[in-house]
Amino acid sequence: MIYVDVGFLFRRRLYYFCNDLNKVNKSGCSSLLIVNGLEEKEPSFHSKIVKTFITNLAGLEIENLLSSMNSTTRNSVHFCEKNEVLFESYDGIIPAPIIKDFLKTLKGMYKEKGLKDKIVSPKRIKTFCKNDSLIITRTLDKKTNKAISYHVYITDKTNVVLWFSCSLFRKKEDKSFVGKCNRYHHYKDFLLFLDNKYKSYDWGGVSSFEDPNGIDSFKYSFPGEKMTKYEIYYPLNFIGKMYLRVKKI
Repeated sequence: MIYVDVGFLFRRRLYYFCNDLNKVNKSGCSSLLIVNGLEEKEPSFHSKIVKTFITNLAGLEIENLLSSMNSTTRNSVHFCEKNEVLFESYDGIIPAPIIKDFLKTLKGMYKEKGLKDKIVSPKRIKTFCKNDSLIITRTLDKKTNKAISYHVYITDKTNVVLWFSCSLFRKKEDKSFVGKCNRYHHYKDFLLFLDNKYKSYDWGGVSSFEDPNGIDSFKYSFPGEKMTKYEIYYPLNFIGKMYLRVKKI
């Protein structure tokens, strides 16, 4: 279980990998507690249902990892290894240029796809880094040394949850190449986490179990289990209560 305090005027404490509300520390948190990943609903708290997909890393072996993937992923891995796609990982105090390039890539992807920009402040990322609870991995084109894709994870050193995944197509003809790199990227992430004895990999939510969109289907193509979890909200003052009312939680 980990937590970070975020915000200035509106202070929130975010908990991850928590399955026991009795262990939640309210001291020093001025407005709102948000507890992510509870497996059972707490009737006395405001809550949101979160559908997600979880891979049991403890049930996988490095030697048999690739064979456990589907043929599309295996072909993508072979393609990227042949074309010398590079893989890098960062944790602890992550270099500022890596964070800057990730944010640039994320913003560019939102613009490219016509999506609403999800604001992520460098300050929040640095807060996770100071808590040693953030991992950033990326793939790079060896020819240009430019990043192809970024994955950002929140971790308690035993479990990980995917926070952001982004890439830039740049050209329409790059779409297939980037898709292969993203599958390779997840494969390399799995190897990294298995090598460091992680137990579970949360794919960061899905939109539907019954009618999956393209991103959901991509996630379901990997080993894993569909799960329903709960996000719990506990207001500590008037501002926290008003936030829940405005957000209709």
